[in-house]
Amino acid sequence: ACKAKRESFSRCMAEEPLEGEGIQEPQDQTSGIEWVLDSEIDEERYIDQVLSTLTPEKRQLYALHYMKGISMREVAKKMDMEETAVRMRYMRLRNEIRKIVAQVAEKNFYI
Repeated sequence: ACKAKRESFSRCMAEEPLEGEGIQEPQDQTSGIEWVLDSEIDEERYIDQVLSTLTPEKRQLYALHYMKGISMREVAKKMDMEETAVRMRYMRLRNEIRKIVAQVAEKNFYI
């Protein structure tokens, strides 16, 4: 599997971009492989699966900032909290989502 990933990455990197395409080149080979693999994932297919594992409060927090684009300051006012507390909750929420995404990826992609 690792060999296939490396070969896929090498093929993608060897392809010439079409004129006008602004593909940003990855910093290193590892992040490049991740970028290639991530670009093939249909996030919409798995977002409900990830978000359904969150508590209603965390889903609301996620929706306010990441889906509706409300600033953390406005979220803090809306939820009657300190802005620093909201920022800390977002940090924890991002970490939790990363773990959930890893579990979903492991289940669906046999990583």
